[in-house]
Amino acid sequence: IECKPLVELLKNMESWLASTIRAGRREDGTYDGYNLVRFPKGQVEVSRLPLMLEGQVAVLSAGVLDSGASATLLEAIFDSALYRADHDTFLLYPIKSIEDFLSKGRVDVQNSALLQQLVEVDNHQLVVQDHAGVVRFAPDLVNRRGVMEVLNHLAQDGRWTKLVEQDRQHVVDLYESVFDHHAFTGRSGGMYGYEGIGCTYWHMVAKLLVAAGECVQDAQNEPAQVRERLCGLYHRVRDGLGFRRSPHQFGAYPIDAYSHTPGDRGAQQPGMTGQVKEELLTRRMELGVRFCNGEVHFKPSLMRDDEWPASSRFNHMLQRELLTGEVFFQLCGVPVIYVQGGSAKIEVQTAEGVKEILGGILPKESAAHLFARDGLVKSLRISHNLT
Repeated sequence: IECKPLVELLKNMESWLASTIRAGRREDGTYDGYNLVRFPKGQVEVSRLPLMLEGQVAVLSAGVLDSGASATLLEAIFDSALYRADHDTFLLYPIKSIEDFLSKGRVDVQNSALLQQLVEVDNHQLVVQDHAGVVRFAPDLVNRRGVMEVLNHLAQDGRWTKLVEQDRQHVVDLYESVFDHHAFTGRSGGMYGYEGIGCTYWHMVAKLLVAAGECVQDAQNEPAQVRERLCGLYHRVRDGLGFRRSPHQFGAYPIDAYSHTPGDRGAQQPGMTGQVKEELLTRRMELGVRFCNGEVHFKPSLMRDDEWPASSRFNHMLQRELLTGEVFFQLCGVPVIYVQGGSAKIEVQTAEGVKEILGGILPKESAAHLFARDGLVKSLRISHNLT
């Protein structure tokens, strides 16, 4: 099978997608998240959805921006209408006002003789007039196709044929202008609770944290000033999320997973949301664990100074004291102990003894046993020179 044309197509697509992302940069430094496209006869019309947190996360994770531009975008998000200062975190969308329920869906029939006459004869196939004289589209119409079907049905009746021919496009356009299904974003743009308007959706904030962590990892070879800038922004996002918040701030136990926080009260709707997955990923990032070409790299550049204990304490899993400056976690079921200070090295405890490896990279051979969970690697003790 000839793959070259497919590869060329994918490269071309990648180039256009990157160009599209860059073209979505807004004046305030944030990015548009979604482009909407319509295909009228002989044309293509492109429009954009409003600012949203999801779009910023997507741009950061796309790998299109360099490290400096990624830091600039993260700073712009904090300066944007997405930032919620009272909780030091972010909204899905900037807060907006929407019509009250009874004001929604109103139809102006003044410019359509067809709709006016349907109202006069009390025909409810397309529109319905309520007791207050307000006209709305019939409740059983669910999309543009449904409107077209009703119009086709009416056109078969001689009483309506000419009016349907005259007003068909106007009625279809009117229906689209009332409901705007093309730009519908669900409950997040149409209601105030349950991840709606004014809500912080914690899963998306956790996705932002992952994206910020990826930017830090991708900046390992950048100048120290850029790395420090990105690390600071990562922790600024982290400070408004999870265990770094008090129960009073969060409105619940901070270590529990909650779906969202509305604008007028604390965290709501507990449950195992996707945020749990993102928190697992970001903790591995903070510990500096990366898998590269069969190796395991350990470089905890995102760990803060206060994470290295200043005194010894008993670890129940190890059933022994952890000394000052030691941090414990598990990787593939194998105990890993970080030690602060000294030259960078890894001590691999096996059934046959201790093997010492200089630097912070576990080679493929040892990593393979770790991934296989075959019991050959008993523990890892890793010294870090973080100065």
